[in-house]
Amino acid sequence: MSLTPPGAQLTPTLRALVAAWVPDQPWARAPLTDELVGSFRFADPDGEVDIETHLVRTADGRVLQVPVTHRPEPLENGDFALLGTVEHPELGTRWVYDGCADPVYFAALCTTILAGGHESAPHPDDDAPRVHVRGSGGVITDGTAVDATVPMQRFDAGGITAIDTGVLQVGVQRAVGEGAPDDGSRERGPTLTGIWPGVDEPVLLAFFRPGLRRRR
Repeated sequence: MSLTPPGAQLTPTLRALVAAWVPDQPWARAPLTDELVGSFRFADPDGEVDIETHLVRTADGRVLQVPVTHRPEPLENGDFALLGTVEHPELGTRWVYDGCADPVYFAALCTTILAGGHESAPHPDDDAPRVHVRGSGGVITDGTAVDATVPMQRFDAGGITAIDTGVLQVGVQRAVGEGAPDDGSRERGPTLTGIWPGVDEPVLLAFFRPGLRRRR
């Protein structure tokens, strides 16, 4: 078991890595404020990878969704998605990645959406505002999980990052509330929605859409 234990002091902090990485992304468009709108976690069934998502606010008032993973070893072929490394006093170096490039995040996200799941419990000492998420479900009903080893591609399209395995295609709303997939051409597939302090109506965070492909 190599998950970062509760109360772990990471140097630098994950928030610091996120704050340094986000402004360079095409969907950011504005500097970040110091406000953490909220966060939520998914569980890795193998107990190896920490998976957490930060909702952060920009100076122009937008909310951005930033999933990250931190791992005990580098992600193979993941240098392009590396936010940086952090040090833990007991576990040593942890490698932090954009979750949208990590198959473990992708598998957890898909499983949550398709099985109608929700976020994992936060660490007891986590003082970040809690985001409650729920998958629409109705697809996985037997407790199985999506494979976390399949090859995947990720690309940005406006305020959405699309993750494509050739079989499963998921859009992650980087800019929450922008670029929603209701273009009238097809029905929206299964979704992940969330609420957080001050937001009582579920907001779209991710969606399935078979056949989503890069525009050429």
